[in-house]
Amino acid sequence: MNIYIPFTYLIGWSAQNKYYYGVRHKKGCSPNELWTIYFTSSKVVKKFRELHGEPDIIQIRQCFYDRDSAINWEHKTLKRIVGNRHKYLNQNYHTKHSYHRLFNHGKEAKNKISAYMKGRPKSEKQKAKMSASRKKYWENTSRENIIKQNKNRLLTESTRKKMSSSAKNRITDEFKDAQSKRMSILVCRISDKKVMNVGNFFRYLN
Repeated sequence: MNIYIPFTYLIGWSAQNKYYYGVRHKKGCSPNELWTIYFTSSKVVKKFRELHGEPDIIQIRQCFYDRDSAINWEHKTLKRIVGNRHKYLNQNYHTKHSYHRLFNHGKEAKNKISAYMKGRPKSEKQKAKMSASRKKYWENTSRENIIKQNKNRLLTESTRKKMSSSAKNRITDEFKDAQSKRMSILVCRISDKKVMNVGNFFRYLN
């Protein structure tokens, strides 16, 4: 009978204060594989290992009965280490159906990726995915959906003040001039009052 024990693990280089938390869930895997025949699938770990040698910390952290439990545990653990991300070599994590970046790219990395991707031809499959993604985005950001999402939303006092300040700043000088021109029509030419009454309005017309 084949033994199948998915597991999470921690490896680290204490001298460099660098660590990596991972999960192993391949069919037929077991904790005995760690650092005997399995050395993680991370390219970042591979490069770090070539530079600094073998890790002095090699630990099995949790064992599981199924793949999904192992993946979910890794996900929860990696979310907790975000505050100490400078210590970890982890770049991504994956849930049951998709991969996610653990940390955002810096400005320099974003510029490199942008320069690399510009002008590259896209396959029909990529175009279809991009189109579907855009359609989904606009469906979720339609006016009706935004109203539904904000309907029962409770605003804090600070949020209300920010919204009020933003609305006040939208009243430009051009808007104020237009308002003053409209108000000038309402100034009574007979009684010099700010608002012209109906009687004086007809007298002014005549």
